[in-house]
Amino acid sequence: MAQSFKNTEYYLVVDNQQQGPYTVAQLAARSLKPEDLVWTAGMENWAAASSIPALAVVFKTTAHVPVKPVVKPVVSDHPTNSSITDTSSAHKEPLVTTAKNKPGKAVTPQNGQAALGFLIAMRETLPEKRFKYGAYLVIALIVVAGILQLGKSIKKSSLAEKNKQTEQRNLKAEQSMQSLTQKAAAQEAQAAKEQQRREREITESVKRRVSEINVAITMQEEELVIARQNFSEVTSVKIFRTAETRSEEVNAAMDKIQYHEEEIENLKREIKTVELNGKRAIEGRNY
Repeated sequence: MAQSFKNTEYYLVVDNQQQGPYTVAQLAARSLKPEDLVWTAGMENWAAASSIPALAVVFKTTAHVPVKPVVKPVVSDHPTNSSITDTSSAHKEPLVTTAKNKPGKAVTPQNGQAALGFLIAMRETLPEKRFKYGAYLVIALIVVAGILQLGKSIKKSSLAEKNKQTEQRNLKAEQSMQSLTQKAAAQEAQAAKEQQRREREITESVKRRVSEINVAITMQEEELVIARQNFSEVTSVKIFRTAETRSEEVNAAMDKIQYHEEEIENLKREIKTVELNGKRAIEGRNY
């Protein structure tokens, strides 16, 4: 399953431009940010990269451990035991004069008691300091939580704005597609009308030419009737002429009959050719 996640390809939005697809390794190489919008097959909409479990390996998170304030221990000029020295002991040794004392002035038991009282006062204020630092820490945590919440709100608002922009772009694309579809339909209707007009013109042209050819056929048929009558006359034995003249007249009459018959056949073939060319022209082939 992990291998399939690595092979999954994601699209990325950079500067409001769609890029990709990229594999998980390629997204890591591009320094993918948690707030970057990504999309892959199966998702209904764009989503932040940080919300996709398969991309969790891309981001490296570091746990922040709050640092507790360190109270520096108070160091006395004189070595003392862990417990407070009993000043009422029978054997008291004089305190040694240190560099902090004034020259020629010895440290008296009263001064030692005052210093010991100061240390005790300092120890009593440590809980208060801890409480103060704890309050500071709580305030800091509240501020950090507020900043994080503000960041989430800004990110959510940004994501909503990007989703709105995406919806607007999709709407414009859909409107543009509808406009193109309507334009294409209008062009198709216009082309259909033009085709119908052209078919009517071709049909009328074919009819006119066929009508002209039929007229020519009728004339040739009339000429053929006359030629046949002429042939019948020249073949008659009643007419006085030489055999040679008779033969020439018969041949001429036969040639004329054959000519008119061939003309009639040619005109009939021309009708078929005209009708075939008209059909090809209507179908869009060469006329």
